[in-house]
Amino acid sequence: MSKNGLKPFVFESLEHGYLEKKYNIEKVASADARAQVPAQGALQWTATELEAIGETRTFINKKVANSTNWTSEIASIISNSARESTENPFLGVPQEFQTKIDQLTIGQENEIRILRENKEKALNDLRVFKLDHNLQRDPTIKPGWLKIVSLFIPIFLIATESYFNGSIFGGSMPGGQLEGIVFAVGISLVNVLGSFVMGMTLPWLWYKDTAMRIWGSIFLIFYILIITFMNLTFGVFRSSLQIDQGVSNDDGFGFENSSTDAFFIGNPFTQLETLETNGLLFILVGFLFALISLLDGLFYKDTYYGFGYRGEKLKKANDELEEKYEVLRKNIGNYYAEFSNKCKAIKNKSTGSIEQWRRGTEFLQGFKSSYDTLVSSATEQINHFLNQYIAINRARRMPNTEPAYWPSEGDSVKFDFGKELEFNTVFAQLHGEYLTDTEADTKKAEFSSDLETNYALVMKEIDSVNKQFRETVERLINQ
Repeated sequence: MSKNGLKPFVFESLEHGYLEKKYNIEKVASADARAQVPAQGALQWTATELEAIGETRTFINKKVANSTNWTSEIASIISNSARESTENPFLGVPQEFQTKIDQLTIGQENEIRILRENKEKALNDLRVFKLDHNLQRDPTIKPGWLKIVSLFIPIFLIATESYFNGSIFGGSMPGGQLEGIVFAVGISLVNVLGSFVMGMTLPWLWYKDTAMRIWGSIFLIFYILIITFMNLTFGVFRSSLQIDQGVSNDDGFGFENSSTDAFFIGNPFTQLETLETNGLLFILVGFLFALISLLDGLFYKDTYYGFGYRGEKLKKANDELEEKYEVLRKNIGNYYAEFSNKCKAIKNKSTGSIEQWRRGTEFLQGFKSSYDTLVSSATEQINHFLNQYIAINRARRMPNTEPAYWPSEGDSVKFDFGKELEFNTVFAQLHGEYLTDTEADTKKAEFSSDLETNYALVMKEIDSVNKQFRETVERLINQ
């Protein structure tokens, strides 16, 4: 039938003609007729008839005995399934869910309070800063990916400038391409990184504090001088290498052909007339990359000093608060899904119990029908035997000597086992479990209706706990 492996039980009926064959009815009935058995006027069955009736009863009882295990199991299945279908399977689930939620909130209120205070402090700090510095806008905050791009720009410029300058110097350096690249990387680091850092200090120029503006101006002047001097120096150095290529010395160069020679160029402003194409190109590329890196540093954060820092601080505090909320929301969502699935599983299991109960009643209906067929068939067989016996005996005995219990000629014996073999008598333990299709379907509908009602109530309780928790968290977050 199910997970128990129970199958329908079908009774084997008494074989047709079994009694006639076993008792040799022709011979026995003829012999009894000759002996005037049963006697004239007799009121009781003969020994042969009684034995046949007993044999039939014994056959039925043996078949009933063979069904003992099956009837015990079907009774247990129906009873247990009915009990499971009657009970509320969701008892304790809302309380369990509430306990889970309570455990989730332990310590969270204080943590949220701290995060909220951090946000409020950052917001107040930003407001005071805006008022103090007469700022009417919100701070510019770059997203993380854009900051990565901004940091990548100097790296790209250094790599590009190093490759460009290395190619220029490599052909004129005694160390070849490698020395040229090393020399170029050093120049690019100063040119590009220095410009990027200077770009980050440019906001000092328009800061409210006078001292900051002065220092910003000093740094800018210092930066301009260094960058200009450096690029012009190495531009002149590059041109000198080009001009002196092939002139006297052991290596064929006018200088000692080392990168350190660049530091002995002297004043590049007095040698600008020596610049040729490669030197000019070197200078232009250097200034261009310096400008790009300078602007990149300027716009890396908000262009007003300290404004972006406070904006990022507020964003971080808000993100942490939002992250905490999202974690709690995700956890409650996971718990809600867990218990929703649990309730669905319980409902499905209970639905299975209801279906199990209904299949059990169907099996029991089939069992009763099979038993009734057994008794009906056996009754038919014994009546056939008795009528055959009477017919043979009547045909072979002396006229007018019939016993009193025989039916009139042309009528038939109608033997009935009566209540002793009725289903409710033989299977008294199943009497309360047997239902008709109408009764079983009605009861099944009641079970299903109660289950749906209980399921709706438990989900309503879980939804209420879930809603209450979310409202509590939102209140704590937004206080």
